[in-house]
Amino acid sequence: MYVTDLKASVPVPIRSLAGFRRIHLNAGEKPQVEFTLTPRQMSLIDEGGRRVVEPGEFMIEVGGKQAGFHGTADADTTSVLSAQFEVIGEVTEVK
Repeated sequence: MYVTDLKASVPVPIRSLAGFRRIHLNAGEKPQVEFTLTPRQMSLIDEGGRRVVEPGEFMIEVGGKQAGFHGTADADTTSVLSAQFEVIGEVTEVK
């Protein structure tokens, strides 16, 4: 699972690895896989040196062949699921 802060106030990575789970599937299997995204995984270091979560838009991507991948995975069978969500409220410091 990768997370991207789409509205960060400071430069952040294009995507950050926030979770990993290797699963083996037999033909036709469609398991449900769950991840928990924590505030720390959505945080950044602000201009004051504090680790914070800012309000804004985030994208979550889960799946095989992420953009920029140069391995041997077959793009036709390794689709990526993505979703966007918004964090509202005030900037919150993460300990």
